[in-house]
Amino acid sequence: MKVVRLFAWVGLLFFSPVAPLIAHAQSVGAYVMVDVGKLNVRSGPGTSFPVLARIPKGVGAKVIDRSDSWVKIQTSARSKATGWKWKVYEGWVSANFIRQPTAREAYRAEKDSGDWLLYWKNQSDVYTTPVGDLVLRTKAGNNEIFAGGQSFYIDAFRVGIVHQKGNWFLLQRLSGGSACPAMYQWVNADGPALQLSEVFGACLDGYEVEESEHSVRVTQLAAAASMGKVAFDYNGKSVVKTLLGLPDDIVENTFDPKSWIGKHPYSYLSAAGNEGMLIDLFGWNNLERARWGSNGPGHEMKEIDGWVVGKACQRAFCNQNETALAISVRTGMPIIAVRAEGGSWQIFGNVEGQLPIGLRQVIYN
Repeated sequence: MKVVRLFAWVGLLFFSPVAPLIAHAQSVGAYVMVDVGKLNVRSGPGTSFPVLARIPKGVGAKVIDRSDSWVKIQTSARSKATGWKWKVYEGWVSANFIRQPTAREAYRAEKDSGDWLLYWKNQSDVYTTPVGDLVLRTKAGNNEIFAGGQSFYIDAFRVGIVHQKGNWFLLQRLSGGSACPAMYQWVNADGPALQLSEVFGACLDGYEVEESEHSVRVTQLAAAASMGKVAFDYNGKSVVKTLLGLPDDIVENTFDPKSWIGKHPYSYLSAAGNEGMLIDLFGWNNLERARWGSNGPGHEMKEIDGWVVGKACQRAFCNQNETALAISVRTGMPIIAVRAEGGSWQIFGNVEGQLPIGLRQVIYN
């Protein structure tokens, strides 16, 4: 009989007849470990059924059926015949030759079983690439990416594929915290081997992607609010960081208060056409604080009682840092209110008489 070799996670899977070995029985649904040197895998529950394979000691599997002292198991392997793509296999083994995994072996037993592959195939999250089927597995704090027999552990709270250009995949690596919510990494599956780029980003979960023929650009707000935007260009090999500065003005006349109705407060505070005036009015440090406190979620600006007003907060620190803005329709002059680290509001600008009603409303809304 011809012997076909299948490379599993921790050993080899050989197709040829052998003698049975020894282990412990497990219930359906349990993850198990092969406890002997080579375990016969048969087409049915008994020694009269043909041997399909031999599984080495230490390979994990999942029990999917049971018949007396025989259990049907599910495990995963790859072979030259399948183009080195991972496949899930099933067969019957004697319950005497498998055992419950130790705590240290539990994750390996689950991985070997092929559940990860079946789950992602059911979710249509398997990507066909020149390297092989690419699968991202995220479960119980463990993040791994597989392709062509290679696997890479991704050290993050949660990982997702958020953009694809051909065989390039953009990973978003979420930290689970607020100090640096997300970073990014490219996976190149053009072949012959899977390649991961350096980790990059500005510690934000918001991003924009722009593709060109031979590269991809990921754009984010820079780490320092007054630096504007930063771009990360990927060419399939490396990531290059470029500071872009403040974004282009999104209105024709930045000094027209009504042109900012419906816009985000950060757009006004970061408009290049406004920067000189805002520095003169508030000073650089206060303008920087206002920009920091408005680069996250916010309300569109609207007109209230002769003022165009709006409020926003700092991305990832919304409950601590906020900025409120009011622009006089009559004079075009702004007033800003800044709250830092959950403290009291500070007002900057020339307030004639009482504080604008609209600014009061957005501060305490």
